[in-house]
Amino acid sequence: VENLKQGQDLTLAGTRYVLVEFDPQEAYHSLYQAVRKMTMARYIPVIAHVERYFCLKEGKNLEELLQCGCRLQMNYSSLVGNGICEAQNEGVLLRLSMKEILEYHSTLEEGTLKIDFVNPRESYDRIVVLDPVGGGRDRGVADSGCEEKNIALEVARQTAQLLEGSMVKIYLTRTEDTEVAQEVRRSFADWVDADLYLEIGLSADDAQESTYGIRAEYNDEYYLPDFGNVQWADCVTRQVTVASSNRAIGLFPAEEDDILWQLKIPAARISLGYVTNSSERQLLEQESYQKKLAEGIAEAISEVYTNTQ
Repeated sequence: VENLKQGQDLTLAGTRYVLVEFDPQEAYHSLYQAVRKMTMARYIPVIAHVERYFCLKEGKNLEELLQCGCRLQMNYSSLVGNGICEAQNEGVLLRLSMKEILEYHSTLEEGTLKIDFVNPRESYDRIVVLDPVGGGRDRGVADSGCEEKNIALEVARQTAQLLEGSMVKIYLTRTEDTEVAQEVRRSFADWVDADLYLEIGLSADDAQESTYGIRAEYNDEYYLPDFGNVQWADCVTRQVTVASSNRAIGLFPAEEDDILWQLKIPAARISLGYVTNSSERQLLEQESYQKKLAEGIAEAISEVYTNTQ
């Protein structure tokens, strides 16, 4: 540190960033103390070849250094060799395995890429979780090739696209045809600190194949003042019904073991139609109709935030 202050050692391009390198066998305590001295002196240490240090194989040590204000540098060959990044025509694809849901901000200055990870609430004031039913081996309700899991996912995706660039951040519990555990679906809203939760699916009525229309379910035991489960279910049902020019069947209490009973924010399930009704099934498989359904959900989300500001 004294050498830096006296100009005997140089910083990176005259900035507060300092490229440092330690013995790969260095004990973590010694490395951490050295980094702390630099950050206390208002320098930003950049540890070179971080992949070489045995004491940094444990993720918690890396996390502590990053929280301390340190930066890390790795060779491109190390990243590629470990499958972390992949060269592409117009740049490099980074693959990061996250233990939680985070947003990121990235900047590229003088050839250095800086990525900061933050909690969703630090980036967005309005957060909604859409939970498309099924996925993977769980087809949901199905009839004549029309599967709930596919329709639900497509409508959820289109809803997110419609609200992209707005003041509302949409998270999907799944973005591909993969299975998602019920516990993960339930916890998702907590992880992102969501304002609203909506499960998207379809219905079936084998006993009465003529049944068709939009219906919703909600937790009728958990009450929130001003705006709660029944208001959210009613808003979504109304907007989706109008957008799709369909009919609303009604609002129904969810069963007690339902996921909706485990959420402490306005939560509802919207059924977009009946796969057992041949006419409605044909509509549900049409891209244009799926877009109308998504427009209805997007309009409901916008209405909630407009009326509850």
